[in-house]
Amino acid sequence: MQQEPVTVFMHGEVAARIAPDGKGGGSLRYDGTYRSNRDAVPLSLSLPMNVQDHSPEATASWIGGLLPDNPRVLERWYANEGVSPPTPLGLLRTRVGRDCAGAARFVPEGDESEVLGRGGSLKGLSDSDVAKEMRSMAADLSYWLPDAEEAYFSLGGYQAKTALHLLDDGTWARPSGNTPTTHILKPSPTTQPEMAAVEHVCLDIARRLGLDAADSTLETYGGVKVCVISRYDRRRGGDGWERVHQEDACQAMGLHPHLKYEAQGGPGIAQMGDLIRRSSARPREDIKSFRDTLLYYWLIVNRDAHARNYSFLIEPSGVRLAPIYDPGSVLPGARKRIGSYELAMRFGRDFTVYRSHAKDSLSTLSAYLRAEHGDTLSRAEELAATIVDCAEKSIAALPAAHQTPPLEKMLLGLNKRSGECQKTVRAARSIISAANRNRRNKTGQAEHPPTASGSQVAPGDDAQSPTQSGRLEKAQCGHKSTRTGKRCIMGAGHTSPHRYKR
Repeated sequence: MQQEPVTVFMHGEVAARIAPDGKGGGSLRYDGTYRSNRDAVPLSLSLPMNVQDHSPEATASWIGGLLPDNPRVLERWYANEGVSPPTPLGLLRTRVGRDCAGAARFVPEGDESEVLGRGGSLKGLSDSDVAKEMRSMAADLSYWLPDAEEAYFSLGGYQAKTALHLLDDGTWARPSGNTPTTHILKPSPTTQPEMAAVEHVCLDIARRLGLDAADSTLETYGGVKVCVISRYDRRRGGDGWERVHQEDACQAMGLHPHLKYEAQGGPGIAQMGDLIRRSSARPREDIKSFRDTLLYYWLIVNRDAHARNYSFLIEPSGVRLAPIYDPGSVLPGARKRIGSYELAMRFGRDFTVYRSHAKDSLSTLSAYLRAEHGDTLSRAEELAATIVDCAEKSIAALPAAHQTPPLEKMLLGLNKRSGECQKTVRAARSIISAANRNRRNKTGQAEHPPTASGSQVAPGDDAQSPTQSGRLEKAQCGHKSTRTGKRCIMGAGHTSPHRYKR
């Protein structure tokens, strides 16, 4: 069964076919008609359409990135769907491949009628149905679907989640056929009952800071807190819901999903910046968005901001960096010194939060992104100065039952992180000031502090300034005595007591 080719659809059109290679993978060939469509987009940035045929090795990274990271989920799905031998392509050719992240859909060759010209259906779920599923997922991370329910979607990640369709009356339904899922529901595990609340608050703080982040709400089903996320790769148009194509950074770079962490051989900040510059329709905007996201994750100490948690929207109008999704923070549950935690992508010599506060860390970040360093410092300062207020408003907006001690601990942690990050910005500015002084000294120009008028004068009694005639004369302090009204005759920038004209 698994030796049959698989047809890949995009927006109801045959985009490509994958021919199994007998080793669990397959070579991909773009459809000629699809390639000639001016609105067609590549299945992956690592599988460009100007090349019609792609090897099994090139195709494997994209296919693997469409499936869950949790091996227990995969084992469960392989068994439930009767996929043997267990391979990613074999799983995607089942109904698991009908609703993936992005717009690509997979069907066995010969079954194209399941997609072409077909509508979709929705199976309504009661609140008790949803509550039962949320409780099951909270207790078992591999339980993404009831075993008796035929799988109909696939998502990346490790945490238990499911995908459903939100009806206009606010109730949930399980879609089939061409009808897409619209939301992702992520319940808190039993062992971490505040995880959903933390994710929602992190998304909400990001939005309040002006960052582009996925919309979310915090709900409770069956006593389980659930972060409900609106899918940014689904869009409602005049003809109903449609899929928007996207992929994560590992897929875009042609990297296997397990290479998501920089420390394990995955991409770091510089590689991500290069990818954005060569792929984005608006690279300068997206570089800034990426930088701001990195600074935000630095503030909240998000250890899981690896390459699979950054994605790109791929549309006929161009490629853009996707909104923030799947954020987290160690602050609510930290059990050791914050400085000892490691970030997924390093700012400097190593991955620790402690090292990220070195004087040169932000200049390293700017260099990695080829970004203007002064702008980086200003943005870091702005985010650090406003994050606490945004966090307070985010938590205050929750129902009282959700304002729990872990979130209070997160707020206290953000207060401290705000001060630490602002201190790092000041240290970075001191390096710039020192470099400027050295540069001026080497060229014979002493550093000149500003006068009240904004002009620059040298410090001490020997300070001089040009007159209208061009003759140099000493620049005076000019301080006005409140008793006599006379001006100080000492040189500008003096440190001794004021002396006034007799």
